[in-house]
Amino acid sequence: MEKPAVLVGKIMPLAFVEIVKNHFDVVFKEDLKSNVVLTNVVAVLPYYSKPEITKDLLEKIPNVKLIAVFGAGYDGFDLDLLRSHGIKLSNGVGVSDAAVADFGMLMLMAAARNLYQDISVGMSPTTTSFPNDSRYCDISDSVLGIVGMGRIGYKIAERAKAFGMDILYHNRNQRSSIVEEAVGAQYYKTLNQMLPLCDHVIITVPLSLETYKMFGAKQFRLMKPTSVFVNIARGGIVDHDALTEALEAKEIYYAALDVTDPEPLPRNHPLLQLNNCIITPHNASATFSVRSKMLQKAIDNIHAAINDEPLLSGVEF
Repeated sequence: MEKPAVLVGKIMPLAFVEIVKNHFDVVFKEDLKSNVVLTNVVAVLPYYSKPEITKDLLEKIPNVKLIAVFGAGYDGFDLDLLRSHGIKLSNGVGVSDAAVADFGMLMLMAAARNLYQDISVGMSPTTTSFPNDSRYCDISDSVLGIVGMGRIGYKIAERAKAFGMDILYHNRNQRSSIVEEAVGAQYYKTLNQMLPLCDHVIITVPLSLETYKMFGAKQFRLMKPTSVFVNIARGGIVDHDALTEALEAKEIYYAALDVTDPEPLPRNHPLLQLNNCIITPHNASATFSVRSKMLQKAIDNIHAAINDEPLLSGVEF
């Protein structure tokens, strides 16, 4: 009997491919021939949005039931295309919340204390003495603005509370009084009303038509010149030209980005030349435990789809 197959891209780590092989046959998208149709492929397991799901690809795998997204975000997929083919979508929602929140606080602290510069000085082979006039921004007893206090944003609020930070947040909808009181959070319906009150800002909203470039020149001008801006959500939420200008003009103190648009940025992008910006390669969820749990959840969702059972984390679209 033919074994169900899963389509992956060669970008997926070999260790993960071997785990998938314990459950299914594995087909690499890069090995597909232009004139080949594979009827045993039941799911696609994209890793960092690869392989890209296109109409041409779906014609080669006509029996696919599910796109099992590795992470939580699915903004890079053509939902109309999937809907037209009757294909379901699942994701790894909830698995990485704590790790991403940890990383958000790490980025905030690294930026506020200019850690990258200090490490460079401390480890440089040319350093003969340390500067004695360094002064950085505080985290404790400061005001943190969270843009999007959902699952990850709430976990950031829990961590920020432990640092003695006052917490403001902007959401499409206000959270319950129980949630607010647990972390001492104050709701602002309007983003622009909240920003001038914040010492630091962290973005955790999903990318959508509503949030696309929601941070532009006006928003950065509203922030304090001593503020740190952290984006661990999606690069498209931020106007990078406006961010560059804000950093160059010292309208804000520092930016820490785990996501950009595109990824990676062109190597001549002006953000890469600034000494008050740090960029990491979209690695907020990159822990051994979280990535393993993401993979297992995708595999479980594929099994559910094959057996016509409810998905563990199906996406409604």
